[in-house]
Amino acid sequence: AQDLRGGISGTVNPAAARPQILAIRSTILGPDTVSTSADVSGAYQIGGLPAGTYRVEYFPSTTALTGQPAYRNVVRTGITVVNDQVTLLGTTSLN
Repeated sequence: AQDLRGGISGTVNPAAARPQILAIRSTILGPDTVSTSADVSGAYQIGGLPAGTYRVEYFPSTTALTGQPAYRNVVRTGITVVNDQVTLLGTTSLN
């Protein structure tokens, strides 16, 4: 059997938050978690994911500058990944 995998791609705003991003898929064996970080432009991509439904969690690695809105953790649920396709999540706001 051929092992086809999917992926998740998107951006975060503001990019200065530099978040860690987790893609979590619940399975009968427990959660399956893959992580990455956004680059300096806020873009990220996680590849090699088995097909399924994921929860994507964003954890800013820095704090906002004084006078700027605070960065917050964000959770997106119900993200569907299918074999041989990248699921585009668009832009996720972290403040």
